[in-house]
Amino acid sequence: MRKTEIVRIDEKGFREMEDVVIEEKMIEILFNENDVGTISCTPKELKYLAVGYLYCKGLISDANVDIKLFSSKIKAKSNDSKKIGLNTKRECNANCVDIKTISTSMADLLGSSEIFLETGGCHIAGVFDLKERKYAYICEDVSRHSAVEKCIGFLVSHPNKIEIPALFLTGRVNFEIVQKCAKIGIRMIVTKAAVTAGAIEESKKRRITLIGFARQDRANVYSCFERIETSKS
Repeated sequence: MRKTEIVRIDEKGFREMEDVVIEEKMIEILFNENDVGTISCTPKELKYLAVGYLYCKGLISDANVDIKLFSSKIKAKSNDSKKIGLNTKRECNANCVDIKTISTSMADLLGSSEIFLETGGCHIAGVFDLKERKYAYICEDVSRHSAVEKCIGFLVSHPNKIEIPALFLTGRVNFEIVQKCAKIGIRMIVTKAAVTAGAIEESKKRRITLIGFARQDRANVYSCFERIETSKS
């Protein structure tokens, strides 16, 4: 976060004051000395971001990568000395989660981010363990895609630690985010925001439960409704 001088306009008129804004950086990613992309992100949890980004690009299959961080650059080099198996074919049974858990977990996500509470300018994403009913990892980023890739980087870096992972996030979900989640074996995506038509089609094809507008015991379930517990008890 960074402090900046602003002019506040409200019912009291104009006044100069100090505000806090989220920091954004452009980070170049090099893989085996090749430039594979430049991303806008919050400069936190950059190792998970690099692993998640490279995994989603199909450049790596596990976290067995040497990563060096610089001020505006990440250098990653593959290490083929050993391979770590990833469980990407996870499946969750019917009635694996109820609306109360979804609502409470979304509230917990929103309350977990100091940057969001201070600036309102970041996206939050978390890896939720559906079996244990708790978060295994939560991150924040100015970019919703970078936040998702940090979560994927966490899962790649901790293979098979979570039997049934779900992704909770605050940003809009499009088909690309669903594809990224499918690649790592996430079977449920829950967002506080909207989802796109492409995301719905992709989630149905991938057998992923897609939930939007999750808040205060309300949610829209767009695919694989059978995983939602409907009991009133």
